[in-house]
Amino acid sequence: MSLLQHVSRLFQEEKRKRPMDDKRPPGDDPPGATLPATAQEIPGPHDSRGERIGAYRLESRLGRGGMGEVFLAWDDRLKRRVAIKRIRHDSAVTAHRRERFRREAQAAAGLNHPSIVQIYDIADDGSGDCIVMEYVEGRTLAALLAGGVPLDAGQAARLAREIAEGLVAAHEAGFIHRDLKAENVIVTPSGHVKILDFGLVRSVFGNAGEESLTADGTVLGTYHAMSPEQASGDELDQRSDLFSLGVLLYEMLTGRSPFRGANPLDTLKKVISEHPPAVAALRPGLPPALSSLVDRLLAKERWERPANAREVVRLLEEIATPESSRLALGESVSDLPTISSSLPAGSRGVAPAVPRWRRIALAAGAALALGLAGAGYWLNRAPADPIRIAVPAPAVSAPDDERLRLAASGVLTALQGGLATFDGLAPLDSSQLAGTSGTAVEQARMAAADEVLSAMIEKQGAMARVSLRRLQVSDGRVLWTGAFQIPTEPQDLRVVEDAVAVHLRQAFPDHSPRPGTPLLEVRDADYAAFLEIKQRVDSGLTPLGPELEPIERILRQSPRFLEAHLQAAAIGYSQFRNTRELDYLDRARRAVDEARRLAPNDPRPLVRGFQVALARNRPEEAAEILARLRELQPGDPEILVMRAKLAQQQDRPEDALADLRTAVARAPSWRNLYQLADLEYRRGLLAEARQDFAALLARSPRNIWGLEKLAEMELMLGSPERAEGLYQRLIAIAPQRSYYTNLGLSRFLLGRHEAAVAAYRQARELAPGHIAVSLNLADAELALGHREAARALYAEVLAKLEEQQRNAALEPTELMMKAQCLAHLDRSREAVEVSQLTLQQYPKHPEVVYLASLVYAIVGDRSSALVNVKAALEQGTQPRWFNISGFDPLRGDPEFQALLKAAPAEPRTF
Repeated sequence: MSLLQHVSRLFQEEKRKRPMDDKRPPGDDPPGATLPATAQEIPGPHDSRGERIGAYRLESRLGRGGMGEVFLAWDDRLKRRVAIKRIRHDSAVTAHRRERFRREAQAAAGLNHPSIVQIYDIADDGSGDCIVMEYVEGRTLAALLAGGVPLDAGQAARLAREIAEGLVAAHEAGFIHRDLKAENVIVTPSGHVKILDFGLVRSVFGNAGEESLTADGTVLGTYHAMSPEQASGDELDQRSDLFSLGVLLYEMLTGRSPFRGANPLDTLKKVISEHPPAVAALRPGLPPALSSLVDRLLAKERWERPANAREVVRLLEEIATPESSRLALGESVSDLPTISSSLPAGSRGVAPAVPRWRRIALAAGAALALGLAGAGYWLNRAPADPIRIAVPAPAVSAPDDERLRLAASGVLTALQGGLATFDGLAPLDSSQLAGTSGTAVEQARMAAADEVLSAMIEKQGAMARVSLRRLQVSDGRVLWTGAFQIPTEPQDLRVVEDAVAVHLRQAFPDHSPRPGTPLLEVRDADYAAFLEIKQRVDSGLTPLGPELEPIERILRQSPRFLEAHLQAAAIGYSQFRNTRELDYLDRARRAVDEARRLAPNDPRPLVRGFQVALARNRPEEAAEILARLRELQPGDPEILVMRAKLAQQQDRPEDALADLRTAVARAPSWRNLYQLADLEYRRGLLAEARQDFAALLARSPRNIWGLEKLAEMELMLGSPERAEGLYQRLIAIAPQRSYYTNLGLSRFLLGRHEAAVAAYRQARELAPGHIAVSLNLADAELALGHREAARALYAEVLAKLEEQQRNAALEPTELMMKAQCLAHLDRSREAVEVSQLTLQQYPKHPEVVYLASLVYAIVGDRSSALVNVKAALEQGTQPRWFNISGFDPLRGDPEFQALLKAAPAEPRTF
């Protein structure tokens, strides 16, 4: 008999027996629920004075229920009050079962944590087993929430963290609570929590298939707080308690139960199959990170919840920090990856010129190529926009199993490719989920998807079970589920495409495949080899260049393999962006052309073709591709991002801004927000950029690309104070040399030279001998008057540059670094010679011009310095960069001050 059937029978019996004046709330728990251990739980304590249980003298009865009674008692030996829970068992319970209960309760007595009520002793008074435990004064969480008034968000997060800390201790000792609910959590007068019944509930429940300790088949546990797997009678693990913790946190934040129904049966059905309204919808203004955590804890699938209680503690600690709370609420701003790493071809004007050659240490992550992926088109909103579907990487039950991981790669490839063949569906490329974390729904929400198609791969003997779920992002509602088996032998993985295709037709019955969709034409061995390559590429842990030749070798043997052509195009385009070698671009173009020939109605080859057309400076070809995409995907807002790129290349920045703003209004994904904010930043619209970065971080609070880009903006053009705070936040997330370097620079610009030195030294610990770090540190030491320490560093940098120059030519900025070191080492003639030669070669290079002005100021050549100061300011260098100590010889010069005052208040646009 299933649990639902069992509860249905109990509910019918209970209705027949229940008196008419029973005022128990709808869906409340049956009489088998656990009993409290505090006097506040059930009013009117029974006078039990004079009775004894072993060494304990009973003072009063605190409560009673179907399981037994709870007493307040006095321990004559240790002179303290205790709570005694007497659990009655019927005659059907075996001696073996009771002995096992006693052993497990004894083991639970070993739990010793401030958040857990301590078990002291086990006794038997002849009518039942008795658990002697710590007596705690206070009120239960249920009593605090009885009026339906939610708790303060900070208080709720703190209490939840203390509960999670107790779960960490219990879970790591091997105990699962199985009945974590508001009635089993006491809040002490000092405001801390105590969890009741650890070990007892586990023992009372037993495992699947074991006989019950309860009478009349009563089901223990609390229906509205059960996990779906517990309600379904499945085997439990510690993530079941995390679901119950999610219920508690939901109740604390909203004042209502997420699942309580009209009766126990209705409640269980809600637990198993329904998603409650999101906390954010019921209580606007909560930190998004807190609402997101509740959603993760309440995930129906346990693998979508946090991995363990320790992770929950960490997340709640982050939410509790004032800085994190401000960020989550969108009160702080930050930045993300750039649209491109260079100016659009054909654009006029210059970027704000700052000494980026060493002053702005850009982390590798900030150079993320935000390639246009996931097809779409927009001009005017179509009557029926396509459904934007996110497809996260499948979860794998055994991540170390290489065959399962390879099968997961095949499932992901089949899902993305299969969805692209349906009219009215717009699958997002996996790159659109970069920078996201959390559950599949949370990732999809950050990408502004309408739906998510998630997959779970589990090993089943020689096969693997694939479970698919189609979810609605707005409320997490399950729209469809399906499951099937696939082989895990690499040579058999080709069948994955067919299996996925069948189930996609079931998942999306209202959408038809596009005409002309090609069949999978590839040799089995080539398909397996392709999946291995794609798995490496998707992991991001392998260089892309070496993977192109194996892909092209596969295509020589299986020339009609569409997915391999698309992968070759993606790798070739990416390598061209990294190396600027035209051979890569030609190989990408050939792959795109063949993919378009094979699948003329598939949007994906067109998207890759658009990228290649822009890279080849073929705007007319790019415009034709957009027109074709409009025919295939009318109404898809992603096309706005593509059209904005085309507008930038054609030197139409205002059109690009308008398109991106419409794209954000239609699909406010973190990537779209990032690209809009980045363009606003590069156009000098700092207030607008800050606003959009804030919106981005409210959607994706720990998005490192957003933080990096915003920090760069504040450092280059905005507020050094804000930049300092942002780099401190980045360091807290992922300490990197570049973050410490830029933190030091922020402090240097603020005149806090000692703090700058400390940051630079931390950067040197992470990257000993790094030239840019050493040069920045030298400048800071010099500003502090530590002339000898600074000279030693300048000499170190000069030696490294000269050694590097013996092996290869130096870059223009590296030449100017050399000149600066020579100037500080009193080798003025050599410094001027290097500066003059470099200026002759690069007269319009903003950083070269700025650094030339610095070198001339250091050596005392006033006239040359002022000429280059004027040129640097005209090219967009901000006046703040002339406040460093190297310009001290010009500080009192009226002409120098006049040049700085006459500089534009806003950065030059481009």
